Amino acid sequence: MPTNNLSNGILLLPSEVLELELCLEDRKLRFYNPATDQILLTHEDEVVVR
Repeated sequence: MPTNNLSNGILLLPSEVLELELCLEDRKLRFYNPATDQILLTHEDEVVVR
């Protein structure tokens, strides 16, 4: 399976079905959107932002 890396060295695993990439950040799996160049918020992150 081909992988990509962010400029900070985070390893990304692409999902063609979701059109997102999975990344491991601080020992947690996160979704990264290459179209917006952003790591998506988790549910917990969204609660804190509110």
